[in-house]
Amino acid sequence: MTTHVVQISAGVGPVEVRRFVALVAARLEELAAARGLVVAEVTAHGAAGAPRSMALYVAGDAPAVLADELGTHALIAPRHDRGRPGRRRWFAAVSLHTHV
Repeated sequence: MTTHVVQISAGVGPVEVRRFVALVAARLEELAAARGLVVAEVTAHGAAGAPRSMALYVAGDAPAVLADELGTHALIAPRHDRGRPGRRRWFAAVSLHTHV
């Protein structure tokens, strides 16, 4: 069975998007398991609860099962979240790599 790495990254984004990375990773972990993939390991890179990136190691046909989740995910925050006018949109990247 082939192992793949699902990488979720905030790049150099602020804490808002780093929290979003953790939420996206949790959602993808549940989705992968529900769709028949075996989630072998989950690693976080950065602060607990607000990591800069996360990696999910999954076994199975991940390219077919998770194709609709790959790409850019947008976080659109309500105006009142930051308490001041400012940026409301942040982006996290989701990519898939074959683990060797």
